[in-house]
Amino acid sequence: MNINLIEGKLGEVPLDNPRYISIDPGVTTGITFWNELGKSTHYNELDILNLNRLLDHIESIHFDAGEDLNLKEFIVEEFVLYQKSALQQSGSRLETVQVIGMIKRSNYCIGLPDVVEVRADAKNTAAQWSGTRLPKGHLDNWKAAYLIGYYWLHKKGIIPPRVLEQA
Repeated sequence: MNINLIEGKLGEVPLDNPRYISIDPGVTTGITFWNELGKSTHYNELDILNLNRLLDHIESIHFDAGEDLNLKEFIVEEFVLYQKSALQQSGSRLETVQVIGMIKRSNYCIGLPDVVEVRADAKNTAAQWSGTRLPKGHLDNWKAAYLIGYYWLHKKGIIPPRVLEQA
């Protein structure tokens, strides 16, 4: 087994140095890499082991004196435990919360500002802005990560909504 290989459901994760990483945290974590112009450069879905490998890789770029860290922000779908769903979570290991903790620790280790947490309902707005069709059922984790990133990067003025580009 190659410990330097980061493998996701959608293939190998490139060991590049993205400007932004948007994340849909969970047992299967969706990720999207973005460049400085707000263009998505890679998306995937990772298990916990491969998410750890990705975070280790990002930290190693930071601690390697020869390379500058291009990463400016982790953008994560926030997790809120509402009273109406709290009982359903009884007995859960709350993997989503654990993943957010892993990301916040890496963020702290490399000295970035706070992790950006975006409300889950922002995905609907981002889908409209980006012209992305939402499925009737479950939204793939990588697509959720894409929409969370798109929402935040649009709010920052890095990428315009596609709806307005076409008008």
